[in-house]
Amino acid sequence: MITLTNNIDPAMISILFSSMIVSAATVHSFLDFIPSVFLGAPEDSKILSVLPGHRLLLRGKGMEAVECAAKGSLIGALLAITLAFPFRLLMGDPLKLYELLVPFIPAILIAIVALLIVSEKEDNQITAIIDAREGSVDFSSPSVILSPPFPSEGARVRLSGRIRRVFLRSYRISTPNGCWKLRIKGNIPEGYATIEGVWRLQRRRIRKKLIALAIFLCSGILGFIVLRGKLPLNPLLPGISDNLLFPLLSGLFGVPSLLLSFGRSKIPPQESKSPARINCCSAIKGTIIGAFVGWCPGVTSTTGAVIASFVTSKRKVDPIDSSKDFITMVSALGTSATVFNLIALTTIGKSRSGAMIAVKEIIGSQEIVASLNEISPVFSLMLFSIFFASLIGFTLTILFGKRISKRLENVDMKRVNTVVLLFLISLVLLMTGPVGFVVLIAATSLGLLPPLLGVKRVQLTGCLLLPIIIFFVEL
Repeated sequence: MITLTNNIDPAMISILFSSMIVSAATVHSFLDFIPSVFLGAPEDSKILSVLPGHRLLLRGKGMEAVECAAKGSLIGALLAITLAFPFRLLMGDPLKLYELLVPFIPAILIAIVALLIVSEKEDNQITAIIDAREGSVDFSSPSVILSPPFPSEGARVRLSGRIRRVFLRSYRISTPNGCWKLRIKGNIPEGYATIEGVWRLQRRRIRKKLIALAIFLCSGILGFIVLRGKLPLNPLLPGISDNLLFPLLSGLFGVPSLLLSFGRSKIPPQESKSPARINCCSAIKGTIIGAFVGWCPGVTSTTGAVIASFVTSKRKVDPIDSSKDFITMVSALGTSATVFNLIALTTIGKSRSGAMIAVKEIIGSQEIVASLNEISPVFSLMLFSIFFASLIGFTLTILFGKRISKRLENVDMKRVNTVVLLFLISLVLLMTGPVGFVVLIAATSLGLLPPLLGVKRVQLTGCLLLPIIIFFVEL
């Protein structure tokens, strides 16, 4: 007969529970890539930018994407654990490098924002414009539609079609041969007409960067309102949540992918190949950037990956290989960032993620402060938990990925994505009430713009970066 006693040390329970949270965060960093690959895959014709995981899925290589993510996360976790103790000595006692970096955090965050905007690549698309300011517009004889010559700067053109006003004095002419912008003096009526003029060619050089800047600022303003606007909460189930981060992030990053995928009923047949090969350099690169992400507030894994891609040398590679390298780097970055978040908590007492906030509340601020000047057994125990959880996370990711990739081939993805979408909306209403639902709609409207306009979705991280920059500037 087993007798239970009440002589259990509360501190030990707190440590074990905190280790469980850290382990769960580690396993989550492995498994979260499975739904991001297999859910929300759009039709190629619908959007201008496709996530790397979806790009592989649409080519029948979804399982390779999952394997790249699992292997990248495992390498990132092992390298981060190896660097844990040296990094703790570097940022804390005796060198205390972090204290030297604190005054420069606002400048670092602003530089990151600038890199995100500059990283947008222009498509070098040339827009052909018919300049009729020195030509003519004849509404009396639109009977003949002439095929235009190949557009070249200054070439004469005579074209018939339907003219319509786009905005104020901006016009377009539509013909069976194409649709072109018009430059015309003054205002003209809409209708069928024949125009004469010359071709003018216009190259788009900063269009995407301006769009990226606008999206970043809009998401930053929305994030500032949500995080610091003190919006009233009226959840259907009181006590479940006390903030609006869930509807904000779901609307910016989750719901848009589901909405854009409704045109696809089934995913393409998936290949079953030998284990995917990864580029270990990408995993190492991701781990190094993960060290930065783990310490810098407001910087996400995808933001770090964009920075890594921007500052390193670029080679012309196959799009499939490029997608695999990016997935490997992002997964290694995300998992290593979990380790470095723990190092930051036990070195400077700052929590950089939700999991570490929970650990700090469970263990207590006093215990955290007491461990800042020495490498405590608690820190070692949590590192061991991360190591053990990484092995479990790697195994589960490969196992679940194979099963899901086989079973989803004949499943109606419209129904699956609809169920997930309704589930998200229900959670938002239960946890945050009508105000959260309004935030979800506003965030979703903004989150649809990057894929439709062809810019990176990472610009939406302005919802966190801009409020944090304002916070540090106000200090």
